[in-house]
Amino acid sequence: AEAFYTDSENESSHSLPPCQDDIDQITIVSEGYLRIDALLSDILGRKKKMIYGSTGSQISQVLPDYYYNLISIEQSRSAKLAIVFKNPLFSRLSSSLASPSKRQRVPASFAVFLTIDLFDQSYTETKWFQNADSNNLQNWGNQLATHHQMSVMQVGPYCVPTFTENVGAKRRLKTHERNEDDEDESNFEKWKLFVNQNRLKAPKDIGMSSLYPSCDVITNGAVTTNTPVHKISCRYFPLELAYETRQSS
Repeated sequence: AEAFYTDSENESSHSLPPCQDDIDQITIVSEGYLRIDALLSDILGRKKKMIYGSTGSQISQVLPDYYYNLISIEQSRSAKLAIVFKNPLFSRLSSSLASPSKRQRVPASFAVFLTIDLFDQSYTETKWFQNADSNNLQNWGNQLATHHQMSVMQVGPYCVPTFTENVGAKRRLKTHERNEDDEDESNFEKWKLFVNQNRLKAPKDIGMSSLYPSCDVITNGAVTTNTPVHKISCRYFPLELAYETRQSS
């Protein structure tokens, strides 16, 4: 492969000779991929009876609305993710003349946690959830994924042993994306009042940097707010990526 750069003064492109050492060292061992639509289609095909009951054979094979969260990648090939999706049976009952009592007995949406091998595509379902609402799959998926990672890292209310994901699913916790560390996020004394007294307001927002302590938090906030990015720093390494802007003459 060849690398190119552009000289802004004369708008000409130049080819940089590749480094022989780099060519000798760079090889693609294998390639992994993640197809959420194919994965969800396989899950629905295997779980027809559980999800749809006796009417499974009558449900359309078109994928329902869905949303997913990629929670983590482990050992470079095992992905942990959560998929939330509308229940086609509930949608069908809602548009038919089915009685309200019958619709109430059917979940409006489902969520499944699973791990998938990105190389051989084998996967294991670890947890299932159901919800009586399907109006905002994104919020529900974000909430489930965030609570799960909090429980893994034992931060926020999950530093209190009696607090579980089943309880946490009913409590809304906010997060922030500042690239900083905060010991209060695992302070037992600070969080036990929130847990034991069932307080509605959490003592603080949880930092995404506490959920993923080995990563630097890089967000698209600059894109959505149309704010120029001048530099990106690392928390635990003396490295800084700086952008130089040139004024056009």
